[in-house]
Amino acid sequence: MPYIAGIIDTHLVWEPFSFTDYYLGYPVTVLSILLIYLSLRLRPPFLSRMYCLNVAIPSFCYAFLSVFPDVVKGIGLKSVWTIVVGPSTSIRVYLRYYAICSYPYFSTLTIFLAYLGHAKPFFFQKITKQRHITAMVGFLHLWTTISVLLFLPRDVQSVYLDTLKISKETDFSIIAIAFTVINLACYVLMTVLYVLALIQIVNRTNNTNSPSAASHRNVLKSVLIYCTAPNFFCAFALSGYFCLTIFEVQGFLKPSHWKSPREISHWIQSESFCGPVLLTTETLASTRLFVNVCTALIAFRDYRMALSKALRRIVMPIKMPFIAGVIEVHLVPVLISKTDYYLGYPAVILNTMPYIATVIDIHMVPDFINRMDYGFGYPVVILSALLVFLSLKLDPPFLCKMYCLNVAVPSFFYSFVFLFPDIIKSMGLKSVWEILIGPATSIRVHLRYYALCNYPYFSTLTIFLAYLGYAKPMFFRKLIKRRNITLMVGAIHLWTLLSVFFFLPREITIFYYKMSESDFSAVTIVHTFIVLSCSVFMSAVYILAIIEMLRHANGDSASAIGHRNTLKSVLIYCTAPNFFCAFALSGYICLTVFEVKGYLRPSHWRSPSDVSHWVLSEKFCGPVVTTTETLGSTRLFVNVFTALIAFQDYRSAIMNAVFRVATPILRMFVATVSPGNSLSELSVNGVNIQSRHK
Repeated sequence: MPYIAGIIDTHLVWEPFSFTDYYLGYPVTVLSILLIYLSLRLRPPFLSRMYCLNVAIPSFCYAFLSVFPDVVKGIGLKSVWTIVVGPSTSIRVYLRYYAICSYPYFSTLTIFLAYLGHAKPFFFQKITKQRHITAMVGFLHLWTTISVLLFLPRDVQSVYLDTLKISKETDFSIIAIAFTVINLACYVLMTVLYVLALIQIVNRTNNTNSPSAASHRNVLKSVLIYCTAPNFFCAFALSGYFCLTIFEVQGFLKPSHWKSPREISHWIQSESFCGPVLLTTETLASTRLFVNVCTALIAFRDYRMALSKALRRIVMPIKMPFIAGVIEVHLVPVLISKTDYYLGYPAVILNTMPYIATVIDIHMVPDFINRMDYGFGYPVVILSALLVFLSLKLDPPFLCKMYCLNVAVPSFFYSFVFLFPDIIKSMGLKSVWEILIGPATSIRVHLRYYALCNYPYFSTLTIFLAYLGYAKPMFFRKLIKRRNITLMVGAIHLWTLLSVFFFLPREITIFYYKMSESDFSAVTIVHTFIVLSCSVFMSAVYILAIIEMLRHANGDSASAIGHRNTLKSVLIYCTAPNFFCAFALSGYICLTVFEVKGYLRPSHWRSPSDVSHWVLSEKFCGPVVTTTETLGSTRLFVNVFTALIAFQDYRSAIMNAVFRVATPILRMFVATVSPGNSLSELSVNGVNIQSRHK
């Protein structure tokens, strides 16, 4: 058993992190294989190929070995796994840190070469000969191997204690300091290269019109953009290296200092700063690798074009609308949907009885509000389906389509599952419902909060883009390229899914009874802070948009009038739903306060009903939390209804449909009122309805 498992006990880590990280091993394996295949098949430029291969291969080796137990047990070879569990665990730990440690080195090398290609093209041509590249890559792999040994000296000691004849009480302070200093120097070098590259791009140095200069500039931009997210993880991991170095220097990691490795685990977790840092960095290995391979897969044009062609071939025959289909269905990255699936499925299926239903007892809410919210589920299904149909049929401007689709589809799914019991029971299948009640309730709760959490983010994005279209039209045209919009929509859906987990930590861990007493204060605080920041940003954009419209800053051209009308519609019709969001935010703050004070822990109460009674007895938070938890369908009805009447294309289509239905009825009415051989005419909203009778 690797020593690191004794220091950082993964069973003591927040369970959803560990659970999510485990299941991300599957998409990491698939994406790594895809990245390797494309690198060998496409023959892209050497820089992108070097980066992608050296990111994908270590990630694949670790991810495959992390899911290897499931593969072995799935084919009925559990006895074989019992034999190989020891060496397999040691190899997996080594490959885990090899994949993690290799990334900052290869990322720094890639940024350095991309910078040279743009700033020093002649020197770049000299240094990128095959011999030099092979030497640099080989050296980095050799150094990565040494880095893993430097990072895990006590692992190496525990495995090879007899062979190396090293005492358990050996002081590894110098090794730990050397490892941390080298990683810090690498990160400082990377930061300096970032700054130099940005200066080069901003100053437009070497900004010639030659294809070579343009290609180097595009590669440098891609590397800077898509290496940023993984490097944030590296910066966070660097703080973990500092913590372990301090512990090693002070002698806290020596076995003689503790009675058992579990005591070290509990002591580390009690540390106010280093505890959460080390637990997070040790748990989110697959998450870091997933971010690495995803960003590598979409960083370079050759890979993006190959993925786009493959997705068109797969999705075009199906012609199934998808929630992220901003302009055309086949342009949606399937990777986003797969990520959502792997992140959401385990938590939804494993939840048997939603925890939130025990905290906020719906039967204790006034009956009128409960019945009203339930009744709104039916029109939400109809209006959501109509909104999706019109978005796909009319082909309106992309901003309208993006907003309406991403409001309607989550609302439709939740409302349909919400009304699913009535459908089943009306078909005489009550016994089937009794079987499905557990998973159906869990799925319904998940979809409910997904639809509710989804709205403020897409509302903010739509208001922001509408404001840019009016105030900054040139920047707006650059920003609304297909790739940028798809990335923004995908990022928001991914974040919405994570927000649901952050909002329902006890819901997710109800299956793991040993985790029910965990403190989720940090999770709820982060969620509330992010939602609050989103609301503040939206309010700021509201104010800026109103000021710009009052000033008529963009003139009276046809384009400016169109953008101004869109901005007015968005501001007017997003106001009512955002009042609900502001009210819900106060509910989030109340639940955060309850979580911080420990009031939501099961040990604090004799039964779940006691929690409900206490929450309802609160003077301020009781009515707020109860109302926000009850009016889910009401909020969704307001969302889809305002989206349906916000934009001119949708309003015109609805009016035309209404007139087609109402015209025969009105003609019959006119014929009844004015019988005989006469011409009766009725005008409704500019439409003349005539009826001649003999």
